[in-house]
Amino acid sequence: MTRHQICSEILTLAVAGTETAASVLSWPLYELTRHPDIEARVLAELDQVLAGRPVTFEDVVRIKPRLITTSHRP
Repeated sequence: MTRHQICSEILTLAVAGTETAASVLSWPLYELTRHPDIEARVLAELDQVLAGRPVTFEDVVRIKPRLITTSHRP
């Protein structure tokens, strides 16, 4: 591969990774803005779990299953 092709491949991988994450996150956030009552419940749960501290990986593991279930409801 030429130097240009290698740079192009790296750029493609970098952009594809961020675009995918942004797409996945945008839908639940959009839906939360459409349903302020659910948004308030999510924020209250986050406040309860985090108790004013930064998010850790362990918190994500505890919160993630409920967030995924909630975001897939019609």
